[in-house]
Amino acid sequence: MKNYNLGFIGFGNVGRALARLFVTKSAELRDVYGIEWRITGVASRRGGWLANPEGFAQTELSASSFCESTLRSAGVTDWLQAAKPDVVFETTSLNHETGQPAIDYLTAALKFGAHAITANKGAIVHGYDELNELAKASHRSFLFESTVLDSAPVF
Repeated sequence: MKNYNLGFIGFGNVGRALARLFVTKSAELRDVYGIEWRITGVASRRGGWLANPEGFAQTELSASSFCESTLRSAGVTDWLQAAKPDVVFETTSLNHETGQPAIDYLTAALKFGAHAITANKGAIVHGYDELNELAKASHRSFLFESTVLDSAPVF
């Protein structure tokens, strides 16, 4: 069984829908693919940089009411150290002319040693070459299917 710690940078509609999908598909991920997971980091404009290395309870995630023991970090680097994600999903709002802050978040995740997945076109348009090279050098995946096939159903 492979265990993954998951981190979400951006926990609005897209991030929450993805988290619900993980919950819905938990049995299939475990039984068919041998994957167990837990969400150890959530970052949002409203909630800030939150980490729980033991994993957040589903009730915390659905209600966005995080317990007192949740670690609060000052920024992405501290958050990565606290949450220790193996995979980071980035779904933030960004500046379409620069791809920021998504590029910085994805760069930090890859440098930390996490696989990085984005739903933002701006990060691909403005940072693809650098992010792809960093992923290769780190022996990690940099994925962005959602940016290409937003309207095509995957499941």
